[in-house]
Amino acid sequence: MELDFRKLYVTKLFDFSKEDEELIFEIHKQLSAAYNISMADIENSPYSKFQSQEINFLQEPKLCYKITAKNKTSTFYLFMLI
Repeated sequence: MELDFRKLYVTKLFDFSKEDEELIFEIHKQLSAAYNISMADIENSPYSKFQSQEINFLQEPKLCYKITAKNKTSTFYLFMLI
């Protein structure tokens, strides 16, 4: 499964170095062997549940994947802070 850059915000692509892009492709390749992967908007993910007004321990993610087991028994989100 190829990573669909059309679903990303174009301005976010320019934030990645060549090494970042290679790492993203490698992670995507390995995960797609065992899972169904789709891009997700951070606004439509459970990210807000992990944010804290008092302690800023998380950076804003640049990519968000919704990852579902091939047998569709479980789903999780992967946030990349690259």
